[in-house]
Amino acid sequence: MDIYLDIYGTLVANASPKADREALLSYILDNFAGHIYWLTSYSEQRIPEVLAREYDGELLDRLTSGIQYRQSGIYKSDSIDFSQPFIWFDDNQSEADYYALKSHDALDSFVQMDPNDSEMAQKALKMLKYKHGNSQ
Repeated sequence: MDIYLDIYGTLVANASPKADREALLSYILDNFAGHIYWLTSYSEQRIPEVLAREYDGELLDRLTSGIQYRQSGIYKSDSIDFSQPFIWFDDNQSEADYYALKSHDALDSFVQMDPNDSEMAQKALKMLKYKHGNSQ
């Protein structure tokens, strides 16, 4: 399964406690290595700088080295490999992205991250574990 991650509103500038966001990221990094992609409006060069505002140490190193940049097209959904199962974590979905997901029968693969919900990272982790077949 591929994992697509937005940054702003999803992992940075999010009301979820940092420990909860770190738990979500650690689970993703531990269980989906080689299948994790940044799907963000930030340029590849800017990602480490933005992440360093929230994360440091080993986790920051893993985020910057273990996640591939994948942005090829006008819309974020242009970069999704629809031939593979995936989950996309983002706080904002464009109308074009919605219709791309709908046309590929993949609306359930999008996880709407509410940046104002202090329990969002916990909810996302629980859902991911369930979808990954490791409900705990």
